[in-house]
Amino acid sequence: MFVSRFFNLTRSYSSIKLNQKDLKIRLSTYKDSESINTLIYKDFLQNEPIVNTLHMDSTSVVPLFKDLLTSPFAKDYSVVCVNEKEKVIGCIITSLVTELPQYAHLVNIHKPDDCNSIVDKNRQTLLDMLLLAKQGLDKFKPKGTKAVLRFELAAVPPRYGGNGICKRMICEGLPLIIEKIPEIKFSIAEATNTYSLHALTSSGYCLGPKILFSDHGVEKSENGTDFIGGCYKIFN
Repeated sequence: MFVSRFFNLTRSYSSIKLNQKDLKIRLSTYKDSESINTLIYKDFLQNEPIVNTLHMDSTSVVPLFKDLLTSPFAKDYSVVCVNEKEKVIGCIITSLVTELPQYAHLVNIHKPDDCNSIVDKNRQTLLDMLLLAKQGLDKFKPKGTKAVLRFELAAVPPRYGGNGICKRMICEGLPLIIEKIPEIKFSIAEATNTYSLHALTSSGYCLGPKILFSDHGVEKSENGTDFIGGCYKIFN
């Protein structure tokens, strides 16, 4: 399963200051799908440091997004930030991990064997690191947990950086999902850079395992991170 979370700045852009009162955080609707796909594909491919470091291109990434972004869960449970014109300017994609039968139609993650046929060397390196982070997070999961919310992907264009959009989407948006699926008591994420790590840890997530890039022959990413950080949050 491809489970990285990305909302990053690796180039120099002029940041646009936004009026927080004009921004709204909500769950996605069917009309947001095109805007979300554009944000994820373009922002991810252009601005994610580890993707650039591993020289991954659209042919490497697109197959890993396909099921995730077209699933019922992504369409109804993505978090978006919209401006006063209802234009989507940021999004978070999550997935649901559960065996509860009432939510079986919403489980939108690849099984490991599904990925094997579409993984090249660079993707495998990334997947291996993410799997180690996920395994390290398992020990923090409370006993009896029946549903886990997985923070998959996030995108905010660099020109909107500095407006706290990702933090707002985490703090205000994820509770909207849990309100609809109260069985969710645990959430996990794998932060791949300082931006994602800061957004998560300043929003109530704790840092757990650190998977060092150097242990897997991956160069230090441009924004100064040298590990993938497994993050988790327990909901009461």
